[in-house]
This record gives sequence, C-alpha cells and structure tokens, in this order.
Amino acid sequence: MPTTDGSRRIRFDPFEADVRSGELWNSGIKVKLGEQPFSVLALLLSQPGEVVTRDELQRTLWPADTFVDFDRGLNKAINRLRDALGDSAETPRFIETLPRRGYRFIGRVEPAVPPTEPPPESAPATIHDQHPFGMRGWLATMALIAVLVAAGSAWWLPLKRAAPNGEEPLIRSSILPPPGRTFLPHSLALSGDGTHLAFVAEAIDGARSLWIRAMSATSAVPIAGTEGAVLPFWSQDRRYVGFFADRKLKTVEIAGGVVRIIADAPRPSGGTWTNDDAIIFAPDVNGPLYRVAAAGGPATPATRVPDGEGIHGHRWPLFLPDSRQFLFVAFNTTASSDNGPELRIGSLGTLESTRLEWDGARSVGFALDHLIYARAGTLFAQTFDPASRRISGPPRPIAAVDVTAAPAFYPAALAVSANGVLLFQSAVDKPSQLIWLDDGGREQTPLPVKYGGPAISPDGRFLAGSCEGPRTGSLAICVLDLRRGISSRITEGPIDRGPVWSPDGRELAYSFGGGIQRVPMDGSRPPALVSRRGNPTSWLPDGRILSFGSQRGVVSLALSSPTTHEVTELGPGAEGQLSPDATWLAYLAPDGLAVQRFPDAMPRVVIAAAGAGQPRWSRNGRQLFYVSADKKLMAADFDPASGIAGSPRVLHQTRIVGAALVGFQYDVAPDGRFILNAASSEAAPLTLVSGWASLLHR
Repeated sequence: MPTTDGSRRIRFDPFEADVRSGELWNSGIKVKLGEQPFSVLALLLSQPGEVVTRDELQRTLWPADTFVDFDRGLNKAINRLRDALGDSAETPRFIETLPRRGYRFIGRVEPAVPPTEPPPESAPATIHDQHPFGMRGWLATMALIAVLVAAGSAWWLPLKRAAPNGEEPLIRSSILPPPGRTFLPHSLALSGDGTHLAFVAEAIDGARSLWIRAMSATSAVPIAGTEGAVLPFWSQDRRYVGFFADRKLKTVEIAGGVVRIIADAPRPSGGTWTNDDAIIFAPDVNGPLYRVAAAGGPATPATRVPDGEGIHGHRWPLFLPDSRQFLFVAFNTTASSDNGPELRIGSLGTLESTRLEWDGARSVGFALDHLIYARAGTLFAQTFDPASRRISGPPRPIAAVDVTAAPAFYPAALAVSANGVLLFQSAVDKPSQLIWLDDGGREQTPLPVKYGGPAISPDGRFLAGSCEGPRTGSLAICVLDLRRGISSRITEGPIDRGPVWSPDGRELAYSFGGGIQRVPMDGSRPPALVSRRGNPTSWLPDGRILSFGSQRGVVSLALSSPTTHEVTELGPGAEGQLSPDATWLAYLAPDGLAVQRFPDAMPRVVIAAAGAGQPRWSRNGRQLFYVSADKKLMAADFDPASGIAGSPRVLHQTRIVGAALVGFQYDVAPDGRFILNAASSEAAPLTLVSGWASLLHR
C-alpha cells in the first residue's frame, strides 16, 4: 500500500483516507462514510490501477459465515462510496466498473503528508458536536452557550485578532430553539451584520410565528402578529423583517411595530430588501420576480420570464452589496434535476438578467466575495465578483456536513450574513422518522428505515420512499418489505423522490428531477422514462400516470402515458389524487383543496381552504384525508354516488414534516392505519459556523 506514515493516510486529490481510523477527508473536511463503503474504498486503494474482483471483495468484506445478499450489499456500498466521492459510474474519476468482473481504482494515489498539530490558538474548535439528549444535556449546552455569549455580541472578533496571519479560527456551536418549540425548516435569516437572527419556531400543536434573537443573547423574543410566518428576510437597516403568511407578503418593525400587508403571494419563493426601501420577491413558485415599495403599493415585474415551456419560474432573490444587482435562481425543464437550476443576476431598472456559468444549487447566499450554497448535503463557497459578474475558481467545501435536503419548492436550510456568519440546519441534528399511528392517534414504534415520501403498496406488504438522503444529500428510491423488515434500494439517484405504486403493485413511478421514470418494484430492470412532465402522484387503472408540474408558468396537472409518452394537460392544480375507482379527483386548486368528477370536472366541491395539502383517499373511496396548514390530519366523509362531502373533522395532531408542496409525507394502509414521516421530537439545534473563510486559504 502506498503510504509511509504511521497513520496510514492515503491521498487521492482532493481526498485523504485514513485506513487505520476509517476516516475520509475532502480538502480538510471530514466526509461521513459508513464502515462498509469505507472498507471497499480501503481495499481498492490497496491495489490502485488493479482490478479488484467481486469474489475478492466478497471474501475480504463478507466472510463465508455471514448471511447477506452480497450483490445488493456490494452495489449499495459502491453507490454510497461514489456519492461521498462525487463520482459517477458513467464518467468515473476514481472508481471504474468492469462489468461482471469487479472494480478498479483509477485515481492518482499518493502518500499523504503526516499531519502536524496546529498551534492551540488556530485549532478548529467544536463547541457542540452532539445533540443534547435530556434535561442534563440541554442545561449543559445552555451553560456552554452562556459562557460564549458572555464575551459580548462580537464574540468572534477577539478570536480573529488573536489568530495568526489574520485568519479567524473555525468555530462551530449550536443554537437551540425556544423551549417547547422547534425550528421550522428553511425559515431562518441573518441580518447583514450578523448580529441578529430571525427564524420561525413551531409549537407542538403546529402553530408557528416569527422570533428574533440577538446573537449576543441566550434567548429569543416572539413577534406578535406573525402567526403562520415563513421565509423571513431582513431590511438593510435591521429595523424590519419581511416574511410571508396567509398567502401575503408582510413586514413588521422589530421594535414593537405593527404587521403590514404589502402584496399578494399565494405560493411565495423568497424575498430580499434593498437599501432604498424596495423589496424584490417571488410571489409564486412560477413566473417572474416582482418589485414593491416596502411601504406598500402596486407590485411590478422585476424580471422577465421567457415565453414558452422551458422556464418554470424565478425564485430566492438576494441583493448584492451594491443594492442594485440581485441574484436569483431560474428553474427550467432543461435542467438535469430540480437541484440544478440556472443562477442569474438582475438589476433594478431592467427586466433583463444574465445567466452565470455555474453548476447549480437550490438557492445561494453571498458573503466575503463568495457564493455560499449547499449541494449533496455539503456547504460550498465559490469566488464571485459582482462587478464583472464572473464566478471563478473551483467550489471549496466549507462544511462537509449533512445539510437538510429541501423539498421541491424550498431553498437550502442555511443563512449567511454579509460578514460571514453562517447558520444551517443539519439532517444529523434533525432526523425524521417513519411512524405508524394507531386508532387513537398514538405514535407506535418507529420503523427501522428513514424514508421520505412514504407510499404503501396496494396489498399493504411493501413501503416505498426516498432513501439515502438527506444524510448524503443524494436521494434514491427504496422499498421496505414490511413483513421481513428488509430494505432494498432500486434506483441510483441522485434526486429520486415521490414514488407512486402501479395498481397491480408491480411497478413504481417517481420523479428524477427531469420528469417521471418507472421501475419494477424489485429493481429487476433499469428505470424507463415516462415523460419529462412533472411529479407523479397517482397511477390510473388504464396505465396513465397523473402528475403535476409547471406548464407555461402555471402549476398544473397532467396525464402521461408510459407506453406512448403522450402528455395530456388537465389545467391548474397540484398534488392530484384519484379515488380508487378513478372517478373522482382530489387536488390543490387555486381556491383550496377541491374534489371534482374525473374526467368530466363537474360537479366540484371545495373541501378545505388554501394551505391544506396532501389529499389521500381511503381504500374504499368514501373518505378523503388531508393535512391542514397546522399539521393536523383531517378527514371528510364523501359520497361517491352524489359527490357530496361532509364537514372536515380533526383526526390527529401530527408531527408530519410539512403540510403542502413538500411531497406526500403520509399514506393510508389497507387496514386503515396511517404511516407518516414525522419530524424529530427532540429540540434540534441550528449549527453556527464562523471562521469558515480560513478554510479557503489552506
């Protein structure tokens, strides 16, 4: 093995593997990798350029007395290893596949320089690496944070002055939510100077509101009148916070001001505030950005969405330091996945924008002359000059941690201030879990797998969902045999989600970011393309697949044929679900959750107001279930003969991870039980990072 030091560290740029400790590093950042994938890597590294046969891998890593599905286990380990290395089977940089023979490591391997201990004052300090379980852990964490806070609001400045070469040391700490509440994912914002944090906190009953915390304080303050808030953003002078609630853009003055309604925003996708008291915001997931005075008034377009079917919409605007130019992302059907939109830069006074050469992510921040973004669960920084509108140099990892994966219509769960203070939500700290609910709504023992978008097979024996992520930031489709407790990965990813069962239970349709694919539920054949249209939600008895997605700037429903690939447009709507006999369609309409006869469209009845989501039918078609905006599981009786619906009633208060436009996060079993993807009951923290810029100079 090509190594010369006692730690047995092997370098293959930009990675280093420590064979003795079983650790993998990327540019100095530790990469999470399971024991089995690392063992495969170590064996490949021991014979660089040589073929390591599947038999050799089996003899070394899976002894003869070990009962395991070797082929599936090895394929899973290779997939996870490639995910960690950012490698591809089609265009490998490190691991080459030799069909039916084995694998070969093709990267350049060299011994790593033995690490030397840095001086104490420059060593990265981890303030809180583990979630505080129980009251004792919580008190210890709060005490530790209080010690840090005692240094003053600019606690990082003395450290910066003490650091050698003017570099600020890398420091990580944790911020806990208010007692009895949790942080709402994807709804946090730092003021431009990094001294104040705005976030949305959610109570156990699903109620949520805006909170403000000075970074020098140990507690946060709720802001009255902000019930239902999401997606906050700061004014330049730090006096106001903008946010969205009740399908409106709103603002509030932090010093006891009243909440003002500024503009309509039915499905908001972010806002940003310039220093001349104008707000650029995305009122919908589709269409252009709009500009409105912070005091209110007419909203006018700030960007132009080209005509045609290609562009979905402009989202997540961010003003640059000159307060004239702003960044935003444009989602379009030509992207390889919904994780890879265009990055564009616009200016006040013109509707035109310029595309920047960039690999893509869901949203961006800007600090210290760098774009900050999350991709595949890792935070990256990349040099960007707003004056020349040029991105230069390779992206550099600044936190190889599992940043929470975002649903389709949400940004990455991070916030960064102009002076470099960074916050993010970690999937490690905020795991979700699949749970059964009994007849009384009580949660049963969690399932042994972590799937998003759970879908139960027609016979009730199997459960499909998105697996692998968000821990690795790479989503695949997996199937769990509920009787045997065995999970199988049946797609490769990297962004496969929303599985839907065929009526006979033999196949699954799912979104792969660029449309819909189908695959046998046992993975016996490769996935096949259905269409480039939207996210599947229901599979008809005649073989067509119901989906929703963007069409000419409107979120709308469509039917796709797996055999002819023909797409039939149905009109505006989302999250469509057909009744078991395919005669009634439940969907999210502009005026709320509606049910109408299919395909005739009449009669039609509105079941719930806008904000509800995830309609599911009972297996006999006589009840419609959905999730309210405050995460209550609701039910309405329905008469298929007359189309008459009863009054909705509350079944259970849940901890489901989201209400609407987050994918279907629960399902109904044939026996009437519910399974749902529940947020952790633990008070998961935010991770605070300062000094990350020092990594860019190493």
